[in-house]
Amino acid sequence: MTMMLYHLRVCNVCVIVKDMYTEASTSISTEEGTTDPIALRSGVHQGDFLIAILFVISINPMLDRLAEKEPDPAESSTLAYADDITPTALTPSALQKNIDIIEKEAKRISIHLNQKKCVSMHFSAKTQRGCRPTNFKVNGSLIKHLMDSESSDFLGKPVGFHIAKDDAPLEHRFTIAEKILTSSLAPWQRIDAMKTFFYPSCSFAMRTAQFGKVQCYKLDKKIRPLIKKTLNLPIKAANEYIYGSTEAGPLGIPLLAEESDLCIIANAFKLLTSGDLSVRLLGKEDLMRTIGRRLRSQDCQKYESSLNTEDVLALKHARQYGL
Repeated sequence: MTMMLYHLRVCNVCVIVKDMYTEASTSISTEEGTTDPIALRSGVHQGDFLIAILFVISINPMLDRLAEKEPDPAESSTLAYADDITPTALTPSALQKNIDIIEKEAKRISIHLNQKKCVSMHFSAKTQRGCRPTNFKVNGSLIKHLMDSESSDFLGKPVGFHIAKDDAPLEHRFTIAEKILTSSLAPWQRIDAMKTFFYPSCSFAMRTAQFGKVQCYKLDKKIRPLIKKTLNLPIKAANEYIYGSTEAGPLGIPLLAEESDLCIIANAFKLLTSGDLSVRLLGKEDLMRTIGRRLRSQDCQKYESSLNTEDVLALKHARQYGL
């Protein structure tokens, strides 16, 4: 670690980090008093604000080794976020070489790859299009390969090909809402808990398209009677009082079917204005392809040129200030 910091020419940081990790210790407070100092001889300090920075510095050489083969950012073969690394390649042998590079670099910095948490997906565009049962190895052991309709969570989002729709997460969400709305809390506390905890917890799933608009509509429909019962309203009472703006008197409860559309638009906007060039290019390419399909035309240049310089600057300004 120290050598890496010196290599990056941050000598002042080296001194600070070395001081923090030299003869470091901790202790545990109990009813009978505080234990003797316990030496910390490996790993990083949990809760330390430098953890993320030190970890990124540690694995950066690994990503550099993989990037050496693909100098063009648009042709990047590795997706990485913290300790979640996803190498990609055009052939099985090339992918296995990338895995071997990651394994070798990980061992060099004393990081162990857990093959039980690793999965692979070999997708082929040839007839019959879909996933192939190709084996890959991590630490000399075979890892699970995904087939059609199977998925694995990556950064909280299911990843796979033709992922089967699963209503179990939706039922789980409804169970949580039902427990809140039938609890012993006061009616205003139940409504506040729904707005404060339940609906924001659905945001990530909607942003990553884990819940479709139809599923969100079904969830709204199942929750609505419980909300009306909480407020002692008849079942046929107007829904506007529930979902209308609080400025006019209603409760202002979010409508998930509408929120799902807004989340997808917000996610698309982030992709098109991403600071990563490869992400922007992929987002733009997908947008042009979608426009072409909808308009039944391959000539999308005139629609692309409709965003002039002022429009682009306005988009960047909005993204910068979270508008």
